[in-house]
Amino acid sequence: MADTENKQTNTPSQGEQQVVTSAPVEQVKQAADQMKQSAQQAGQVAGEVAGQFKEGAQQVTDQLKNVDIQKMFKAAPGQPAVTQYERLLGGVSYIPFVPIVTLVLKGDSNYVKLHGRQSLAITIVFILCMFLYILPYVGFGLAGIVQFGLFILGIYSMYQALVGNWWKIPVLGDIAEMIPIGIFVAVAKEAITGQPKDETTGTSTAATEQPTVTTPEQAAPSAGTAPTTSSPDQQPPAAPTGV
Repeated sequence: MADTENKQTNTPSQGEQQVVTSAPVEQVKQAADQMKQSAQQAGQVAGEVAGQFKEGAQQVTDQLKNVDIQKMFKAAPGQPAVTQYERLLGGVSYIPFVPIVTLVLKGDSNYVKLHGRQSLAITIVFILCMFLYILPYVGFGLAGIVQFGLFILGIYSMYQALVGNWWKIPVLGDIAEMIPIGIFVAVAKEAITGQPKDETTGTSTAATEQPTVTTPEQAAPSAGTAPTTSSPDQQPPAAPTGV
């Protein structure tokens, strides 16, 4: 009897079982409601962001409609005229180490020389800035800022060269004029053509060697003494005629 009474006291009643089973269900419902509310809030935020993005894109589109694209890629007034080939060479000259080739192809153009020199100056300063990385604390940041500025300057200068502007970089352009581009051109020509240059004149041997031209007078063989021609003044006077 005592065992049966203990079993009856340890067994939960039906009401207690309903309370125990209903508690997890209510927690799941609450979690689902919270997730639903969070999803609704996220949808509202996404809608607002999409609306703002749409308004910004519309404003940019309206501004682009008012921009004259042809004017953007047109040289400024008062600029000396240059050919399309010179514009192309001047623009690609701002790619590192390319101006050596452009100066060989069009070394007689002052326009190509201007942008080629400035590109070489940007490249030289960019390489020298690498030594700033060895400075403690500020070296990495300072070198990064300078090199990023040089990159932006090169892109802008390329644009100026492509549209046909005689763009001269402040300060750096004056330094670029001191670069002896003749040395770069001579070395590049020697590397491309494979002809060594003359140490005395600095020009290639092919340019200094002139072909010998033989005239017909020089080619005619001489037999004995060369015939002499007398001028009218050297002829003997005519004999007098009888009267």
